[in-house]
Amino acid sequence: MTTGLLMLSLLCLTLLLPETALAACLKCHDEQEAPLAFQHRTQGLACTQCHGVSAAHEDKPRVSPDQTFRAGAAGEAASAPCLHCHQDAERRFWPTSDHGQADVACSSCHAIHQPERNDPGEPASTKCESCHAAEAARLRYPVTHPLQAGSMACSDCHSPHGNEGSLLPTDKCVRCHQDKNGPFLFEHEPVTEDCALCHEPHGSTLPALLNNRPPFLCQSCHMAASHPSRMPVAAGGGDLNMTGKSCLNCHQQVHGSNHPSGARFTR
Repeated sequence: MTTGLLMLSLLCLTLLLPETALAACLKCHDEQEAPLAFQHRTQGLACTQCHGVSAAHEDKPRVSPDQTFRAGAAGEAASAPCLHCHQDAERRFWPTSDHGQADVACSSCHAIHQPERNDPGEPASTKCESCHAAEAARLRYPVTHPLQAGSMACSDCHSPHGNEGSLLPTDKCVRCHQDKNGPFLFEHEPVTEDCALCHEPHGSTLPALLNNRPPFLCQSCHMAASHPSRMPVAAGGGDLNMTGKSCLNCHQQVHGSNHPSGARFTR
């Protein structure tokens, strides 16, 4: 009976007097007072609206609240209180997103009580690096996108909450690199198919974020092309001046050409 009355009282405080309910929590959790005043508290929310009524926790603090956001909590369950309010168009795709399918919780990336940690444009997108270690390592390569300088964030190319359908990598690249998108009279298939066939977007030791050096990069597709540089010089059929040179010495318009004679991307 006593427990039932306590739960009813806390529920009334949550719905009618959020500041009163908040004060009850801050008697113990006073370290959260200033951050809450900056973020969720400004929206008129009390602790119980995210953590539940938590009557047992109120009675015995060693008992966890009804809803916790600790590391390891199941993503769907931990995100449910957040998605109750955050139901804008972007969050519609969360259940089918890569993060949603991987059981990532909102609190894995967003700091609920420390709003200063929620800046999506923080240098090097450190929140992402904590899980995506391989990509983070490439950001330290000599040639990268300017994430380290703080001029870009991972979210400029990746939507952490999911998309309607799946964006091809090229669709993301041409938002900035529109000059490489055409339309061209003569198109190079890798450009329209996937920029990542030639470029490593997170970092490379080669110019222009290439994932291999020409001519090896070009020959990964053009293995059967008849060209003097592919003929063995020892057999007398090759051109010593061309062997081992970069294809880009002649085929400079590799992204596409609008020249009437540009079918080979030489002009």
